[in-house]
Amino acid sequence: MYEPSISLMSVLLLIGAAQAVFLFLVLFRSAHANNPANRTLALLLLVLALSLTDGFLAETNYYGIYPWLIGLEWPTNFLYGPLIYLYTRSMVTRPGRAQRGRTWPHFIPAAMLFVYLVPLYLMDPARKALWWRLTGGLEKAASIRDLDPVILAIVLQMAIYIALSVRALLRHAARLTRGFSSVEDIDLRWMTWFLVVFSVLWAGYTFYTLFSQFSGLYRQAGYGLHLLVACAVFYLGYKGLKQPGLFAVIETLEAMDAAAAPAAPAPPSKGQAVTSGPGEGAAEKYRKSALDRAKAEEILSGLTRLMDEQKPFLEMGLTLPVLADMLSVSTNHLSQAINMGLQKNFFDFVNSYRVREAQRLLASPEADKLSILGIGMEAGFSSKSAFYNAFRKHVGMTPSQYRDSLTLSS
Repeated sequence: MYEPSISLMSVLLLIGAAQAVFLFLVLFRSAHANNPANRTLALLLLVLALSLTDGFLAETNYYGIYPWLIGLEWPTNFLYGPLIYLYTRSMVTRPGRAQRGRTWPHFIPAAMLFVYLVPLYLMDPARKALWWRLTGGLEKAASIRDLDPVILAIVLQMAIYIALSVRALLRHAARLTRGFSSVEDIDLRWMTWFLVVFSVLWAGYTFYTLFSQFSGLYRQAGYGLHLLVACAVFYLGYKGLKQPGLFAVIETLEAMDAAAAPAAPAPPSKGQAVTSGPGEGAAEKYRKSALDRAKAEEILSGLTRLMDEQKPFLEMGLTLPVLADMLSVSTNHLSQAINMGLQKNFFDFVNSYRVREAQRLLASPEADKLSILGIGMEAGFSSKSAFYNAFRKHVGMTPSQYRDSLTLSS
């Protein structure tokens, strides 16, 4: 006869599971419940809740009392990777666009494991409880024969999806320089820490399932893993609820991508396309563009005049669509003119003007009234690090060194 045993660990597991369920309900009932990112994060929290519940039932011996519950949580281990990736993709993609691709294939492994475990689910309860106690409980034998190919598949699958998520976030970060003159205020720390948290959980799960039983630390590793999951629930729930998403940023990038699609099916006539530029990659990118050399030069001429006369670069939040609207040209044509004609991206182009403005301010009598950071802000930079990095890139020295050189020369 199995007697339930409540311990501090089991209480912590139960609290973590309850917290995860609560946050799952909050996300689904929130004003932004239709947001794909919130829905995916809610499902991820539900899977974490099931994992914590599994730990609670094992720790307290309730599996011996309710053996029909044994194994129901196991297929959800194949859901972590897909949900991590889908959440990341939904956070860096405009709502609706992320769901254009088919998502159901991601969940095939979980469904296959569920079908594979049907005989276990239908097993006689008494026999099932005895089987769990002897082979699946906390006293699991330390033998290399116990390594399950399913466990190896789960570990590998999660690693692949985390890698794909990291790649998606890095690509998003790279895209920011195409349409934003300042990226310091675009906070990607939440997504970075989100992936760090699940990378740590993956490492803990890998050690627990593949290595702990050989080192005699199976029980301790199980405790540690479930504590990590509980901590992850508290962190992800608290931080996730505070994330409005990156959708304002994404709308700008998606507008650029939409403008990048050729408006007319007919390609430009031979010899008209702008082919001078930073390389074959850029030329191939704009191969179907209808922008000819004369029009590109006209855009650059108007752009130079606008930057010199109205100085829109002094606005910290300047974006490519805003600048294109000021010139009454398409976002794609402006981007192409800058990339191919000046061999720069939008980020470097705008910052080159800001650096020149900072040089002018540093050389002016007003320099004594402003700090280095104040001069950077006056020139349109949003932070000291952005100012110093851009200045060093375009001038070859820091603003302080440049000011000192002016003092020496005078």
